[in-house]
Amino acid sequence: MKKITSVQMVSILICCLFYTLMKYVPSDDDNALLLLCSRLLTLGIQCIIVIPLIKLYGKTDGTGVIQAAFAKSRTAGSAASAGYLLFCLFILFVTVGDFAFFLQYTFSSAYSEWAVAIVFSLAAVYVASMGISSGARTAVVVAFITILGIVLVLIGFRGNIDFRVLNLAVENKESLLARGISQSLSFSDELVLFALLLPYLKSKPGKTVYSYIGAKAVLSAAIIISIAVILGDFAIDSKLPFFALSAYSKNGIIERFDAFFLMFWVMCALIKAAVTLMCISDCLGFLFPRAPKKLWMLSPVLCSGTAVILIALDKWSSYDFNAFSSIFIIILVTAVPLLVIVLNKRRGRSKSGGAE
Repeated sequence: MKKITSVQMVSILICCLFYTLMKYVPSDDDNALLLLCSRLLTLGIQCIIVIPLIKLYGKTDGTGVIQAAFAKSRTAGSAASAGYLLFCLFILFVTVGDFAFFLQYTFSSAYSEWAVAIVFSLAAVYVASMGISSGARTAVVVAFITILGIVLVLIGFRGNIDFRVLNLAVENKESLLARGISQSLSFSDELVLFALLLPYLKSKPGKTVYSYIGAKAVLSAAIIISIAVILGDFAIDSKLPFFALSAYSKNGIIERFDAFFLMFWVMCALIKAAVTLMCISDCLGFLFPRAPKKLWMLSPVLCSGTAVILIALDKWSSYDFNAFSSIFIIILVTAVPLLVIVLNKRRGRSKSGGAE
């Protein structure tokens, strides 16, 4: 098995993060300061819920949660594989659907949803087929140019900046903060991908994931504050505030940055979809070891087909697909690894006759 470095793993997670941040759709009662507080509190929660994954890596020599579950029993391994597989299919479904829906919103009369989904899925399959090493190297480049592009967007704005919008003049602060924490955790599905990619990591899972969480805090705060103080109330009226912000940004050479934003977003979406396909392939390999190795290629057909049908029926924005994601993320990132650690510890004790 080819291994990837901590920098490459962090780059993969940052690409997944950017894809989520850039498609953020604000609510009518969003408060920028409460939103920022909820993001930072959620990151504190994430620092805690990833501890079982870090411990499991050390206790199993980096074999991963699914393989460790199979070491306990075939039933436990199959259950873990099925759980992670279903959630990865959900991630792919939402990724492709949000991608097609965003393009429909931006260029509604210039493309076919089916054509976009097919081309995007084929590109994701191609990147995934190159393997984790090639995908990780690509992610490093994509993460770097995306961070550079976002810096250019933020410093290229010309207009009034109003820091007065960073206030707590809003009712029901506690409920809004709780909702923000739940939503922030629901949009952290990259942690599930991290759990499945752990066997590919060379070393230092703790340093890797906490470096990512630290970078996530800085980038999230910069984007949220920039959107609030630059766009103001227009951020609520805008369907995609970061896209609106990029349209107003310019410098002496580039008149508008929205085309660059689209390029960054497409590349991050492609990395996230490709990495998800790799995880789907691994889950299928554990669950159906005798099945054809290319079985994972059917997943883009299933996910993109379902997503495009909902978009064509104008139903995509009617559903909150991430409403209960936080529950499943906690189960797959925390509960399952913790249960595997406990089961393997009991197995070790039984083999040694109860002696440590």
